[in-house]
Amino acid sequence: MDKNYKQKVLEGKVIICTFPNNGDDEFSEIMHEAGAEIYAMPMICIKSIPFVMPHETNYYDWLVFTSKNAVGPFSKSLKEKGRYRVAAIGQSTANKIEQAGVQVHFTGSGKSGESFAEELLTVIREGSKILFVSGTKAPDKLQQILNKKYITDRVNVYGTEISPSVDSNIIQRINNDQYDLVVVTSPSGIEHLMPYFSQNREKLRLASIGQTTTSAIRRFNIEPVLTAAESSYKGLAKTIIDYFIS
Repeated sequence: MDKNYKQKVLEGKVIICTFPNNGDDEFSEIMHEAGAEIYAMPMICIKSIPFVMPHETNYYDWLVFTSKNAVGPFSKSLKEKGRYRVAAIGQSTANKIEQAGVQVHFTGSGKSGESFAEELLTVIREGSKILFVSGTKAPDKLQQILNKKYITDRVNVYGTEISPSVDSNIIQRINNDQYDLVVVTSPSGIEHLMPYFSQNREKLRLASIGQTTTSAIRRFNIEPVLTAAESSYKGLAKTIIDYFIS
């Protein structure tokens, strides 16, 4: 993608981001480098929540992180040295774990929860005890798939809330069709966005980070303009660049 960045292939394109700013916005960095104009309009905010571990961390053979948002709230438990190994759904989540000073033993492709389950099946011994570290609204399909061969638990360490304020100027920009794409990265994001667009929703040009988010978008009878080939912020950025090039 470096060549495309230098060519500024997104020059003049307006991209509106609805995801929360967590201080490591790789997506916006890539978009800026490719020449896009970025507007931040977070629809949700991430909040740590109190949690109770089903067992001590040393009980588990694997700790599986399904989102980078789960790493911070769980970091104190991660610092406990133990026999467990650590898996991350994609590279951005793995990077977050390593920033906490913990080794990642397996990193998935980040394409989807289903593909992550298939990838884990190749590295985790049958009968292993697994703890999924997730958010309250994360789907449980991954755990359902692995329940057949493994002993699994789940702990929710963060939740999503409606953003306390939304920029009315950006809403007006969308209504005036002065944008190219609105980026949505979670079911919560689309749920909180929709009340601002009671009419002509089907005309919204939405870019989805993955199939789970796309399914949520379709529940509002909207077909996204594109869905990331790889379910990650970097994958979404690449898909957007490829879309405008073609």
